[in-house]
Amino acid sequence: MATTRTLVDIDDGLLARAAAKLGTITKKDTVNRALELAAADDDADRQAQQRFRRFARRSATRMADVDWDQAWH
Repeated sequence: MATTRTLVDIDDGLLARAAAKLGTITKKDTVNRALELAAADDDADRQAQQRFRRFARRSATRMADVDWDQAWH
């Protein structure tokens, strides 16, 4: 893993809340863990979207095979 030393202004209150929620102690660990979680959420969202698209395609195929005039009687 490559790292870059960066000088940034960070809200101390948000950092403290994030550290408490994440169970981290150092600023570095808190920021790195938050970045890991943010990146993972994007991957999870993409995977969830792909699963939904597959489900929708399968459902659309099944629905196309239904005789809808008969389905309601």
